[in-house]
Amino acid sequence: MKITVGIPCYNAARWLRQCIESALGQREVEPQVIVVDDGSTDESPAIAREFGSRVTLIEGGHRGANHARNLVLGAATDEWLQFLDADDYLEPAKISTQLRETRNGADADVIHSPVWMETWTPSGSHRTASDSSADADVFTQWIRWHLPQTGGCLWRTEALRRAGGWKEDQPCCQEHELYLRALQAGLRFVFAPTPGAIYRIWNEETLDRKS
Repeated sequence: MKITVGIPCYNAARWLRQCIESALGQREVEPQVIVVDDGSTDESPAIAREFGSRVTLIEGGHRGANHARNLVLGAATDEWLQFLDADDYLEPAKISTQLRETRNGADADVIHSPVWMETWTPSGSHRTASDSSADADVFTQWIRWHLPQTGGCLWRTEALRRAGGWKEDQPCCQEHELYLRALQAGLRFVFAPTPGAIYRIWNEETLDRKS
């Protein structure tokens, strides 16, 4: 099965190579990797070009992460779409495990799983799993902020388009806002219990930390 992996990137040269390698290294699926560079002033575009034809690079100017994600959404040609922030990465079986745990997403428009939160400090890093479960209905999970960070989901591409994609003027809480519109649009959320996306918390200036 072919899966689009969309990576919005802005000045993420420190992490981008590992991010792309984790996308290309997904097992049991054929990843189609799209990197959208959001006007980086560092070496990010050059790093994406190192991967040659295995990675499609789109340079979209500096218009924000949600604009970059919508460029991915517009370019995607596969049934399923994985978004992955450029300073995060995936375990090798992330996508295949989600599909296996949900019968290849037969009844899903959104497959959601916990994410590993990898917190970096001067003394090292440690992981904890995010709050996420199937114990409550999905609206309650949204209210509790238990739906995952960007990397934790697989989106059915056409369903996300029907929901309107990402809101480009949303300054923060971007997933949370999108989840609400997806729920209002009737998208089917199905839980897969195994975490496989790593959300790296390395800087107090990251968007979620500032929010």
